[in-house]
Amino acid sequence: MAGPQDNFSIQSPSQGPVRDHPLVDNREGAVLASPSRAILPSHRVGQSISFDIGAAGLPNSRTTLDSNFSFTPSTRHTSAPSYFYSWDPGRTTGGSTSGRAESQNAGKWLNARQFAWAAVCMLYTLGVYRLFSAKFKFKERSELSSGIIADSSYAQWVKTVRRMCGIWRLARVGCGLLLPLSIALLQIDGVIDTVFTRTCTITTAICAACGLLSSGIYLFLKSEFKSQRTRIKWVEASNRSTALESIEFWTLLSLPLASFLWAILSCALTVVCIAWTKQNSVVIESDVSFIASAVFITVLAVITLIHLYKAAQLLEWI
Repeated sequence: MAGPQDNFSIQSPSQGPVRDHPLVDNREGAVLASPSRAILPSHRVGQSISFDIGAAGLPNSRTTLDSNFSFTPSTRHTSAPSYFYSWDPGRTTGGSTSGRAESQNAGKWLNARQFAWAAVCMLYTLGVYRLFSAKFKFKERSELSSGIIADSSYAQWVKTVRRMCGIWRLARVGCGLLLPLSIALLQIDGVIDTVFTRTCTITTAICAACGLLSSGIYLFLKSEFKSQRTRIKWVEASNRSTALESIEFWTLLSLPLASFLWAILSCALTVVCIAWTKQNSVVIESDVSFIASAVFITVLAVITLIHLYKAAQLLEWI
């Protein structure tokens, strides 16, 4: 029985083939993984060092260490599988650099979108979300006076929902009155023929409809507010008042009241325009004012629909 054999050879890309090794090909970067002459590609730079270590009755394993950190183990049996692992540090570094640049660009775009949406939320609610955040936020034990016993987060949230329901009922009643009023104002000739007055009246109708729908959803599904998921969001929004999630959360809670205030403001502007418009007067409207009015109403309607969708998502209604 033959004893173990050790074979050690050094091959350079500039030199010829090593004839004492049956698994080394004469082509640069080509390695024969088995006697079946299956070729496994390997990125080879500089010199490669190969050695075989085997014992009698056992398959001889072959390992190749290249200067570019290629690792190619194989087995001389034809039935045994071959494995190839290769790592090119130059290629990996370039890919990571480009990936890092893409991630940075994506992060900047995401931050810009979040900042724009936060600005829209603040403008849409007229700052009412700050009032809700200050009045209905979760209060820690350290924020209370010494004579007041701190409630748990669940007890505080139940009381907060009960107090907000009163505001939502007020907004529902007010928006329920302003919505038919705005539709009735559109029947007046002086209102429908003037771009500014018509824009204010349509704005009243959109805001009143938003306040009516959002308050109706909240009051109809007020039991869903007591869920643990919503309570956790409330605690997180109370602790991080400047985060986008916090601004959006308080915006959705104040949506009925904010819509009601916008409807009152636009309806008041409509009444003022009607009072200061001379009867049978001919008003010449430019195309720019017409386009600006159409763009404003379209953007307002889209933002309102987005807020209503997010309000329904808050309660897992859709």
